[in-house]
Amino acid sequence: MSAKHTPEPWTLLGRVNNCSISNHSVIRDQGGTPIGYIAYSDDASRAIACVNACAGLADPAEAIREARGALFALLAVRENGDVPSWTAQWDDAEAALAKLQPKGAKR
Repeated sequence: MSAKHTPEPWTLLGRVNNCSISNHSVIRDQGGTPIGYIAYSDDASRAIACVNACAGLADPAEAIREARGALFALLAVRENGDVPSWTAQWDDAEAALAKLQPKGAKR
């Protein structure tokens, strides 16, 4: 990841209620330093889960787009019942899903 992103993993510190920040969830970086405040704890948990799931991916948005496209193509072939033609779509889906694995991760 580039220097413009806070490194993972992110965690939820809890909620804070003081003069400047009222009842917000605190997101912290791997060192425990607060890096953001989100009003709703469910939103904070979702943001943390997304960031941590994309850890190690060079371009998470592109990898997810490619995987979705490959999986939808595979589903379309299945719905058409054309089993012998699954090979190319299966290979595309497998390659796209492999890109979603962080570098060095084992399947």
